[in-house]
Amino acid sequence: MVKQVEQMLVAAGRKAEVEVTNPQDTDNTRPDIITDNDDAQAGMTQTALDFTSTTAYNDSNTQLPDRPGKAMERIASDKHAKYQQYAAENESKFVPLAMDNHGAIHKEFADFIAATARIAEKRLLFIPKVDLHFKTLWSHVFSCSIIKLYYANICTLVQKLQN
Repeated sequence: MVKQVEQMLVAAGRKAEVEVTNPQDTDNTRPDIITDNDDAQAGMTQTALDFTSTTAYNDSNTQLPDRPGKAMERIASDKHAKYQQYAAENESKFVPLAMDNHGAIHKEFADFIAATARIAEKRLLFIPKVDLHFKTLWSHVFSCSIIKLYYANICTLVQKLQN
């Protein structure tokens, strides 16, 4: 998924610095991607992005949550808590790129895609009347990627259980 986000940012003419995980980084608080800030927030020069995914079911995995998106809200909130100090120390805006295993995208992720689409359109790198709508295109790319990833994980698990 990190590769697809990087490709989307580059397609929109934005900077995309993919972070390489350092094995000696014991607290694991490095975001997946650093990009330029997509709005003019005072003092914020960059946006830190970190990908996360969850199942659409409750933690028990036996029933659906009380309302759609509840599991994604929980993991997005967890990511905000984890990266709060990083964002403050680096004068960064933080955006969790949260999805569920059915391909649904959290509101903050969808808003980030929309903001990136606006930047692409302003820079005339993407012409909505000629090409597919940027936001729709990239939302489908991310949804398909996460479903493919979960399908591959399920196939691997089934093979292990058969052996």
